[in-house]
Amino acid sequence: MLFLCTLIFSLLYVARCQLVATSTHDMQRVLEGEDHLLNDLRMYIDVVAQKLKHIRIILKDAVQREQEALLDPLGFVSNPLNSFPLVRRMHKDVPALYNYLKREEGEDLQQISDYRLEIIAAGDVKHAAEELLRIQRIHELDERDMAKGLLQNEKYKAKLNTQDCMYLGRLLSKKGEQQLATKWMELALELYNETPEIVLQQFALNRSSILQERNQLQLPRARLDEL
Repeated sequence: MLFLCTLIFSLLYVARCQLVATSTHDMQRVLEGEDHLLNDLRMYIDVVAQKLKHIRIILKDAVQREQEALLDPLGFVSNPLNSFPLVRRMHKDVPALYNYLKREEGEDLQQISDYRLEIIAAGDVKHAAEELLRIQRIHELDERDMAKGLLQNEKYKAKLNTQDCMYLGRLLSKKGEQQLATKWMELALELYNETPEIVLQQFALNRSSILQERNQLQLPRARLDEL
């Protein structure tokens, strides 16, 4: 809002300058200045509109998951294919989303009460991920089947996305399980197009970064980003 107010004030200032300008040259400069300011205002509106579009995409995805969960809340959270993505989203994605809402053009959102992020700790996310990987090892499950919702010969509506697969790959890499970590990161690439790219960008994920991390698994002392 501060940026918008500054633009409006500048426009008023330009209008005032038009009254005192005496030469054609001065008037032309004032007119050009007004044109630049109007273009800035249009760009600001476009940025806000685009941001609103992105938020609606994220909200639509979240509402769809919520509706599925409300059908059977206990059964939903009992499934590790649901519980792991849930705690990962709340611990990782929500802070990133809040930062996105408050960044630059979102200065008017500063008064929003922060979500109680401490409700989920990093250890909770790690525990949920390890439980899912434990099931994979015990039952020798294929990661692609798991991502599609197939768990112990039973098909669920739950699915894993690129962010989930990358988290699992990074966790496995830290444990020294490079081969399985590579499989999960390759799966993250395969699922890349199933998530709107703007969503992945908010979490600093793109094809190039995923490929880079996967390739680092072949190095003797690869250092991956913090979970």
